[in-house]
Amino acid sequence: MNTTDIWSIASAVLLSVGGASAILFGMASWLAKVWASRILENEKAALQIQFAQEKSKIDRALHVHNVAASRIDTQRVEAVLAINNAIADWHEAVIAIVHPNDDEATPIGELEKYQKIARALREKSTALGQASMRNCLYFSKETYFLLAQCGETIDEMSLDFYDATRLFASERLPERLRKAVEKITADYGEKYTPARVAVLDKFRELVDPITGPTDLQSTTRAPM
Repeated sequence: MNTTDIWSIASAVLLSVGGASAILFGMASWLAKVWASRILENEKAALQIQFAQEKSKIDRALHVHNVAASRIDTQRVEAVLAINNAIADWHEAVIAIVHPNDDEATPIGELEKYQKIARALREKSTALGQASMRNCLYFSKETYFLLAQCGETIDEMSLDFYDATRLFASERLPERLRKAVEKITADYGEKYTPARVAVLDKFRELVDPITGPTDLQSTTRAPM
């Protein structure tokens, strides 16, 4: 075997090995793609299962939240109605003083009638305070501030008029009672009406069927 034959054999071997390497490389690339595709599919399937599980948890949490929110909205509307009715009851009683139905030039008539109204004002003022305390959980501090202003005005007007009817019950037309009527009439326009309008505007906002409740719940009980 001469040198030429040796180099020919060596070249053939190298070419054979080179061809096999190319084949092996091609197969390895193909296998890598196949396995990568399978791994991606498995990962995708696992992620889809995980996503479905997390979505199910979120959907359940949202359902619970929506049910609770709907219940709170309903309870808030009931709270608004309870307090609004209490204000309306007091309003009807005070109207008999500031806008009496009779045509007398002087509103001071039968003292007994005003004593009865005075007691009603106190009772209805107390009822308003109780309704506000029982339902304070459904209102924000801002709303409660408005309720407090209205409630304090109502309470002050009620107590002043009640004291006037008690202290001067022995006199037929006590000057103190006359002044009390004048004062409660003035306070009705200057203090009570603005406070009541502010509360009613806020209540309308809370129960508006379009915009929905905008109040923030507060767990702080504020006194009326």
